[in-house]
Amino acid sequence: MTARDKTTIKSYFERGDKPTQAQFADLVDSYIDTVSAGAVGFDVLRSDTQSSALAAIGISSVVTGLVKITGSDTTSDFLNVKVSARSGLQKSVLNPGGAEVLAFEPIYATTAQAVAGTLANVVMSPVLVKEAISATGSGALLSVNVFTSSGTWTKPAGCNKAIVYVVGGGGGGGANSTNHGGGGGGGGSFKFITSGLGSTETVTVGTGGAGNNLSGGSSGGTSSFGAHCSATGGSGGAPGGNPQGGVGGSGSGGDINVDGEDGQGQGSGISTLACFIVAGTGQKVIKHGNYGASSVSGASNVMEKMGIS
Repeated sequence: MTARDKTTIKSYFERGDKPTQAQFADLVDSYIDTVSAGAVGFDVLRSDTQSSALAAIGISSVVTGLVKITGSDTTSDFLNVKVSARSGLQKSVLNPGGAEVLAFEPIYATTAQAVAGTLANVVMSPVLVKEAISATGSGALLSVNVFTSSGTWTKPAGCNKAIVYVVGGGGGGGANSTNHGGGGGGGGSFKFITSGLGSTETVTVGTGGAGNNLSGGSSGGTSSFGAHCSATGGSGGAPGGNPQGGVGGSGSGGDINVDGEDGQGQGSGISTLACFIVAGTGQKVIKHGNYGASSVSGASNVMEKMGIS
């Protein structure tokens, strides 16, 4: 005698069949003995409001009254008391104590649990995955913003770190009827901001200095990203009897700070050499410079000759 599914039971009683005693026994064992089990039974709801609501989510039967899970169960109670959720699932009850329906759904991790990564029996939704990536600081690049004039940077949703590079404005050249001096290049500052990033940050873009063909040029302006890093502009070139190029600006506050090239007539700049030294440590470097004006070559000529663009 064995409990069978409905399809098997029906096959015993098709036209022309002669069910055996064992098959009749299977029929009996395949249905609930409400007397022995102590159950009121299954109430199949068809027309009332609750039935319509359950039917909308694919449920046509509910358990009513006190039940025993098995014939050997010594006590009877409501279904939600008798049935518990396994690890990783949470149980909710519709109409507790009456015509009960149990629903089971996965337990979703909190953001803190997702970041900690210590639980193996909870579910990670796409939203939680994104929040966990954001909280740990790794993941995809969210956006790239280039400022050519001063403004305000607004932190994108899910962003808690930023890579910033600022460059000061170049100094203006100075000249007279016989001599000239080039303006100094703006300094540069590179910073990987891992903490203290505001929801907005003030961005200042230093303007380039104005050239003057009758006297010295003006200095370039300072560029900055909030209070995190900044770079001063290069000073203006001065012609005079002994022409002087402007001094390059300097970066500050960054993980990598670079001085701008001195203007023509000032002397030899070292920022090009500094870039090779920094790059040799495995760091990525952005170099800015000019082609030679009054001399044979400038920083851009050197980089171009080496095949670096």
